[in-house]
Amino acid sequence: MPKKSSHNSKILPHPPKNSNIATPSAKFNPFFTNPNPTISLMQSPISPNQEFEEDVLSEYSTISYPDRSDFPEVLSELDIKEAIASLVSQGVTGKEIHKFLQGDCGVKISLRTLNRKRAEWGLQNCDLPKPPKNSKLTPDVEASLISSHQQGFKVSEIRSRLLSDTGKDVSHRTVERYLAILDLKLKRNDLADGKVTRDDVTSCI
Repeated sequence: MPKKSSHNSKILPHPPKNSNIATPSAKFNPFFTNPNPTISLMQSPISPNQEFEEDVLSEYSTISYPDRSDFPEVLSELDIKEAIASLVSQGVTGKEIHKFLQGDCGVKISLRTLNRKRAEWGLQNCDLPKPPKNSKLTPDVEASLISSHQQGFKVSEIRSRLLSDTGKDVSHRTVERYLAILDLKLKRNDLADGKVTRDDVTSCI
């Protein structure tokens, strides 16, 4: 049996166990933990396979992101950006995102810097596409409202017309809400507002 060497030999570190790159079959988890809590947002470490990793990770930027075991050992700015995009798309608030980045990801960043970065990246809640207005009005109600609006009716006249056309008796406020749903604005009555007099109107006839 060979005798062990007495001199100190340099031992190379083992590669990290969790260094695999995400694949389409990887299990997903919306939360992961960064083993290195000293990484800041402004650092962008580059690994030999980062270009390939970024191409793969870009496929998972909508709803969730890979398990920690499939995520890069060192989080780059791209990884942080994609994590923020995922949380914003799910309606997570800025304070919750900040808490997640600091607590779960170990990213050292102030809330003010986070808000500035989100503005630069277009990842604020106001940047989300607004859902289209869904009209819940029946076709006969819509037709009556549009017709009354085209004729310049006042709210009281629209109510009467709506009752006559559809049998639907609604309040003044409800008519205004219906008009808002259809993006219809009432025309101003300059005579009633006092902007013109009856003599002015008569002289134009």
